[in-house]
Amino acid sequence: MIEVLMVTGNVPGRVTVLVDALEKFRAAGARVRIASTFDPELIPDLGDLAELHMLPVTAELSPRLRRKLARTSSARRPWLRAQHDPWVRRYARQADVLVAMDGRALHTVWQLAHRHRGADAVYGIAPALRAVERRSADPARYRRRRLGTTGPSPVLVVSTARGQALDTAKALLQGVSGKRAMRSGAVRWFWERAVAAPGLPERYRAEVARRVQTSMHRVGYPESASRIVAAASAKLSDPAVKAKLLVPLAETVPAEDNVSEQLSPEVTDDVTTITAPPARTP
Repeated sequence: MIEVLMVTGNVPGRVTVLVDALEKFRAAGARVRIASTFDPELIPDLGDLAELHMLPVTAELSPRLRRKLARTSSARRPWLRAQHDPWVRRYARQADVLVAMDGRALHTVWQLAHRHRGADAVYGIAPALRAVERRSADPARYRRRRLGTTGPSPVLVVSTARGQALDTAKALLQGVSGKRAMRSGAVRWFWERAVAAPGLPERYRAEVARRVQTSMHRVGYPESASRIVAAASAKLSDPAVKAKLLVPLAETVPAEDNVSEQLSPEVTDDVTTITAPPARTP
């Protein structure tokens, strides 16, 4: 029997369409299971056409996962709920076809597909039916394919490593960029060099520099804050990002400091426009 695992993030708008599709899956020799982000009772009238399962709710997750869930994008939240779910892990291993039924389920199915490369991964019911039909027509071919595709894909390994690195960096940032940490001269010295480190994406460089600059100002080290912003801005090429970072500095440094030396001409114009006082009328 062909095993189908569907993931849905939204309640189907027309249950009758889903019921008709599930009957076609059964006729083609497929067994269907559906993992949802909502109460399965919101999909009535399926009878024994599919096994329904709700992903763990927030209260059932560990504190670490709850914190991660709160700061991740809505597209990735179903995966955080699914990845440690024994039911999902069990039937994803068995699945021949993985189906994302809507946009909210796409990232979850992408993750599962890279972990279980012997399965077909599709978006939508019609492509899923075609995948089942192909497997029904040539089951031996797909058995060989499953045997030859064990282990996670290289894409997933790289993606997971990058995600873990970013999570570690964010945790480190929160721990050593607060007001208490900024009272240490060694920490301030570290950040002056860290914000200018090569290879740091511009968005993260500017975000880190703004956070560190704010903490330094709050504990009374404006000179260090100015050096942080100057070091980071020298590594930024996007004029808009650079202007957004330098405007707070232009508003706080003494008038004789030449902030514009850190700016390209077009960014200097942006800062001047934003910070210039309104003209007085006679």
